[in-house]
Amino acid sequence: MRLMVAAGLLALTACAHTTQDMRLKADALAATAQMHAVEIPAGTFTLMAYERIADANGLVHVYIEGDGNAWLTSNMVSPDPTPLDPVSLKLAVQDHAPNVVYLARVCQYVMSDACNPKYWTHAQFSETTIASYQQAMDRWKGHPLELTGFSGGAAVALLVAARRNDVVALRTVAGEVDTEAFTALHHISPLSNSLNPASVIERTAMIPQIHFTGDNDRVIPPSLTQGYQSRMPAGHCSRYEVVSGVDHYSGWPEQWAGLLAKPLPCRK
Repeated sequence: MRLMVAAGLLALTACAHTTQDMRLKADALAATAQMHAVEIPAGTFTLMAYERIADANGLVHVYIEGDGNAWLTSNMVSPDPTPLDPVSLKLAVQDHAPNVVYLARVCQYVMSDACNPKYWTHAQFSETTIASYQQAMDRWKGHPLELTGFSGGAAVALLVAARRNDVVALRTVAGEVDTEAFTALHHISPLSNSLNPASVIERTAMIPQIHFTGDNDRVIPPSLTQGYQSRMPAGHCSRYEVVSGVDHYSGWPEQWAGLLAKPLPCRK
């Protein structure tokens, strides 16, 4: 028993050290783009963010992180979803717009009593989590918002955009844009306590948007993005693009400057 307790304490210490280490690395990366850390109280959770706001009234580019370290193995949930490789932050620091914000996912970098593993597994897109993002984004109320979501962050971006009137553009990168199609493709359990961004497509279709998908992505292959695009109603403002030489995680930061410059449909 003592050995088991000691092993458990050692594991917790290792996790805490890893989280602190990842936070320091994220701080250093954000600093290269003059983005400073801020912890945003947002209802049930406190969300970790990095921001650079240089224009008091201008457009704010908001980048939303992917699932991070949500799973240790295919059937073992991680006790801490803080990303080992924050892809969305790597994209954000390359954006030279005056106002750029990075938003981590729920319980990444900032743990609290509310941080139950369900919020980075089957309830990751629940009413509770999406409400937290809504409140967090009110920090930039009065600014038009341009949302970019990586992987599961794409689902968050689409679900939030469906509830706001200040989102003027959307980009997804290797995005989980249809959770039902995703779980069916991989023969895994449905996200039973989550909302599906494909179910609000009628509310987001007229927002100028582009969905980037990697030709080597086996997690969210181009067929899923194409399927989402095929559900768009008439007159939509959406397109998707298959990007060569990238998989789900690798290659996006290297190509981001060029992808960010791509024109959005319906945008003057």
